[in-house]
Amino acid sequence: MLSQSTTLWQAIVVLALIGIAISIGDIPIRTLIQENTDPQMLGRVTGMLGTASRGLAPISYMITAWLLSISISIGTILLVSGLVLICTACLSFWRLRGFVSAD
Repeated sequence: MLSQSTTLWQAIVVLALIGIAISIGDIPIRTLIQENTDPQMLGRVTGMLGTASRGLAPISYMITAWLLSISISIGTILLVSGLVLICTACLSFWRLRGFVSAD
């Protein structure tokens, strides 16, 4: 949605929503990792999570550059990427709903 905003106030609203969504998703995931990981392995697991998230960035740069080279606009790329991410997150939450239980 950020790639489609045309005014500053729209961008601010979208960025605020992105920040809220990141907080809603990131805090429970990190809590789950800390609660379910052996304390001796916590550093390794956290390091692997960080490496995996940062390690995929060059692949996304490569794909984005290729899509730009075949004349797909950056706005379209960002919009489709965001929709794919939202669909993946919804599918993951739906499939893993039994994995997380409230005490």
